[in-house]
Amino acid sequence: MGRLAAGGSAPGTLIAAARPVLAELASATGETAGLAVLEEGSVHYLDQAETPRPVAVRDWTGTRIAPFPVSSGRILLAHRPAGEVERLLGLPVERHTERTETDPATLRRILAAVRRDGVAWTIDEYAEGISSVAVPVAGPGGEVVAALHVHGPSYRFPGDRPRAPFEAALRDAAARVAARLRAG
Repeated sequence: MGRLAAGGSAPGTLIAAARPVLAELASATGETAGLAVLEEGSVHYLDQAETPRPVAVRDWTGTRIAPFPVSSGRILLAHRPAGEVERLLGLPVERHTERTETDPATLRRILAAVRRDGVAWTIDEYAEGISSVAVPVAGPGGEVVAALHVHGPSYRFPGDRPRAPFEAALRDAAARVAARLRAG
């Protein structure tokens, strides 16, 4: 994974493969799109494409966040070995907001649903007023190497809009990134 997540502009890297797709995804959804990997038990945000909309959420590039309260973290954990997930569940899960889920049994059920459905949503769990949805990105061997996500202010994302179009846009974007990685 280090080679794929190393950054830079070489065509074979994860960031290079994702960057144009992130820009298209942000434009198509009207919300900020990002790319993240799991490193040492934390979500590491590698890249982000801003939304053209006037109210945006801060740039998370370079930030490392605990995985449970964010959609990218849930996607990445859902595809990790059970022992690694159990080790992380054995540590205290920090409550960031009133909506942050911290119960290990509930988090196990959430991760099972994420693994089954291939999508993770979080609403106001990491920060009040921020919602996010993520899907996995497959590497050349089919393993999950990253998560693509879209996030925005909760009052409009998803707001009263249906979730399915955002999920479809993300799945399409993830498939394009995976294709670029295989070609790269």
